[in-house]
Amino acid sequence: PKTPKTQNPNFIINNLKKDVIKQNSLLNYIDTFENSPLFESITVEKWWLLFDEWSRDDNLYIVKKWLLSVEKYTSTERTDTKQLATLKTGDFLWEASLDKWSNKKEALIKAIEKTEVIAIDAKNDLKKFIEENPTIGYELLKHIITETNKRLLESNKIITLVYFIYIIIFCMYYKKLSLYSFA
Repeated sequence: PKTPKTQNPNFIINNLKKDVIKQNSLLNYIDTFENSPLFESITVEKWWLLFDEWSRDDNLYIVKKWLLSVEKYTSTERTDTKQLATLKTGDFLWEASLDKWSNKKEALIKAIEKTEVIAIDAKNDLKKFIEENPTIGYELLKHIITETNKRLLESNKIITLVYFIYIIIFCMYYKKLSLYSFA
């Protein structure tokens, strides 16, 4: 049987690319970022690491093309990981590099497909870029603040939900309550 067009992986990926470009304001400025000597282009081969957990650098990264996996080690041997998020074209990462005291990575970043990113040294070059390109610099910072806020709100929802589930389980176990007690 023939696969319907809407289930074809290439159709899905191409439409995802179009949606990402429409939704992500950073992609409007990608040429400016790439043409600036302050940004560096980096290609990460499939399954290679962009950086490892606990490594150090001061770069702010923008995903130019494809996908990255954000993962955390779950074993002290650093052999097992848990995926925390997927970053797609137009996403940024390592916004903590904007903080002058923070340069230690809290997760590892691995390419799911061959991925292109651009990077700028947030501690030394970002201010110069913003001074040279104030409108685009403003849009970059606005995007980082807005998206970081969305990520924080989503994390808060998850933490609250997990806490609520924990309380229900705790009460059911120790108080021998049924779920109907909460209705």
